[in-house]
Amino acid sequence: MAKSTLDRRTKYTKMVLQNSLFELLKQKSIDKITVTDICHLADINRGTFYYYYTDVFVLLNQIENELYENFLVYFNQYLESSERNTYLLMIKLFEYLKQEKKIFKVFFSQNGDKDFIKRVYLTAYTSVIEEWKSQKTNLDPQQLDKIFLFVANGSISLIQNWFDTSLKESPEELASFINNLSEFGYHHFLKKEKN
Repeated sequence: MAKSTLDRRTKYTKMVLQNSLFELLKQKSIDKITVTDICHLADINRGTFYYYYTDVFVLLNQIENELYENFLVYFNQYLESSERNTYLLMIKLFEYLKQEKKIFKVFFSQNGDKDFIKRVYLTAYTSVIEEWKSQKTNLDPQQLDKIFLFVANGSISLIQNWFDTSLKESPEELASFINNLSEFGYHHFLKKEKN
């Protein structure tokens, strides 16, 4: 059999397994999903599943790693830019979330993997805190942590709500709303400190 045919079959099989996992995650948490559940829904035998993955968590991890790598592409472009524009970064990220809405709707749902969101959160945390510190603020690290915690968790809740309301707002509208809230809150503390 030609190599390209095998590659297409492999891609198809992995896609079907991934789609089946996401369908099941709409109904129950990852720790309640079995290989048998996935194989039954995918109409693929367990041997085929085990050929590619050792368990359900390895399948989920592979998906998350691919999504995280895509997130890093956008984030690294932002970090490498001489003019860092958080609003434009958010638009790009929200466009990506919208493009992959089927997957991210599950991640931001009750049954989603909170570790993935935490991983993205921690990546953003380091860069944002460093950027705030570079603005020569006299805010102590605990205050910066609290501001970031508030902004990040509020943003996550707004993104969850965005998915719950079928992405009614555009990525630009959501980015503008979150950016204005975060900028106002952060700048409020800066102004307070200067007085």
